[in-house]
Amino acid sequence: MESRYDGVMRGARMAWILFFFALMGCKNTAKPAHIPSALPTVVTSPQEQSLEREMFERVNQERQKHGLAALQYDERLAAIARFHSQDMRETGFFGHQSPSTGSPQDRIDKAGYVAAESRENVALAPDVDTAHRNLLASPGHYANIVATTVTHLGVGVVQDKKIPGQVQGYFFTQLFAKPVTLLTPEQARAQILRQVSDARRQSRLAPLPLHPALERFAKDNVQTIDARAPGRSLESINQRALALLQQERGLTFRTIEASAQAALGAEFLNTRDLLDPTVRAVGFALATGVDAQGKSVLTMLILLGR
Repeated sequence: MESRYDGVMRGARMAWILFFFALMGCKNTAKPAHIPSALPTVVTSPQEQSLEREMFERVNQERQKHGLAALQYDERLAAIARFHSQDMRETGFFGHQSPSTGSPQDRIDKAGYVAAESRENVALAPDVDTAHRNLLASPGHYANIVATTVTHLGVGVVQDKKIPGQVQGYFFTQLFAKPVTLLTPEQARAQILRQVSDARRQSRLAPLPLHPALERFAKDNVQTIDARAPGRSLESINQRALALLQQERGLTFRTIEASAQAALGAEFLNTRDLLDPTVRAVGFALATGVDAQGKSVLTMLILLGR
């Protein structure tokens, strides 16, 4: 199953792929922010940790064959992956949907990990080599391993329980993600100003024409944006902007245009309007809000004077 979280609020795209070693084939199932994790810490043995690193290296070796960037090892993702591997062993199930912790996205949320995209592979096999070979042979798993939209990987390996007469295997969980760096509104504004200034300079445009009245209006009104549906806020904001145009002395704009948006991180906010050479004056401000999924997001209000 593939779950999307798109639109103005750019979020997690999950590809949860399942592989079962016991000849069951495969089927589809459904700098990180430092938020305290609500998942218990799983302590693994040196042998299991060695297998985790081996699998991580095998993934990057495969990516290197195709000229793809190496993934960074992420211990926070590994902790989530270990928890899921142990949960499968202790609870007696195999898959992505846990009876106790829910979906992969549920586990990521409980761990306090914020990602623009995440993908999960799960395998049960007697060793890393067998698990890796079969994951590569499965189109869904392989797509996760060579995905260009993720940057980090954590691996969790937990040995299965001993069952008389059966080979004792391992539960493998690979958790891929593109983490979001959480910034305060002030930090996000400073970052956007730097990026826009650089872009305007490279395009040989004049410096960003920040206007005190528009800046003040944006700061006073950004908190009114509904992060669940930013567009709903624009009608009332535009009415107040029109009143500003009529009442504020010294404003010579024909119109003032307002736009509102919300996103998980500053890198997902659309700043194209700040590069428009036809805009005579600009004001913008950021705040924090809570989206429809209960996630903390950045909201941004931009005012353009023409």
